[in-house]
Amino acid sequence: MKAELETGLKVKALHSDGGGEYTAKHVQQYLEDRGITHKMMMADTPQHNGVAEWLNRTLLDKTRAMLSDANLPESYWLEALNYAILLHNISPSKSLGTTPTEEYTGTKPDISRLRVFGCVAHVYVPAHARGKLSARSMACTFLGFAQ
Repeated sequence: MKAELETGLKVKALHSDGGGEYTAKHVQQYLEDRGITHKMMMADTPQHNGVAEWLNRTLLDKTRAMLSDANLPESYWLEALNYAILLHNISPSKSLGTTPTEEYTGTKPDISRLRVFGCVAHVYVPAHARGKLSARSMACTFLGFAQ
């Protein structure tokens, strides 16, 4: 698992709502082979998982606000959500006393490249792709950073 490779720690349990993507036989076998306990919540009872539901609501609120502020259509929801997650992970957490990124990696996150979601961003146009008098950059909309 990616988390194990990145941290050197072993995943002990997987919590899920019993959705089909985690109850398939091959997934159950994968978890069992690695000694990972699968803990399932009752279906359709989000109140049993308050922390995750609170985070989902917070991220959805941020996504909605960023799309509205940038005057972008809902079709850009994934880009807005990814940026909201990035902002969440580099923001200080009262419960952690640090940022989630710092807690996970042990290093402070670099915030020097942050920009406002939906702002104008200029992208360089290489000489071979433009005419002699053409602009050297193209105005675009900032939608976040590449994975």
